[in-house]
Amino acid sequence: MANQRDDLHNLLDEKPSLRQYLPDILTKAYRNARRKASAETGITLANFDENCPYKIE
Repeated sequence: MANQRDDLHNLLDEKPSLRQYLPDILTKAYRNARRKASAETGITLANFDENCPYKIE
């Protein structure tokens, strides 16, 4: 995960105009990760926050 964060920081440094898309990307990524986490762990989807509890920062 640390490598992906570094890659993302580097990309945003190179192309700052992409920052405007982060809120939408975070929402979609969290929705997908929530479903995947439920499927992989067997924990019901309702046990995961419906809305992303994380901030872009």
